[in-house]
Amino acid sequence: MSNITTRNGEILGSWDGEHVAVLLGTLEDLYDAGHGDVIDMSALPWECQIPDVLKPYTHYPIWACDRHGKCLVGDGADTIEDVEEILDILNLTAD
Repeated sequence: MSNITTRNGEILGSWDGEHVAVLLGTLEDLYDAGHGDVIDMSALPWECQIPDVLKPYTHYPIWACDRHGKCLVGDGADTIEDVEEILDILNLTAD
């Protein structure tokens, strides 16, 4: 498990990296509870699972990826896309 934190380091929740839909649900719950403006989106758990080939593409926001190749993407971190779909959009190939 890795923590979802505020910019000040307060722990708001956690995610195990298994299914990105669970992370999205947790983030939605935190937003509904009024924590949306303090979540440290740059430190979401399991950023380390983002494939290296995608990391340089900062113009295409990829916030976290799960163990099954699904990623939390978008300016609002509110969309789930498959790694293969992202590679296709960016006209890249996997390593």
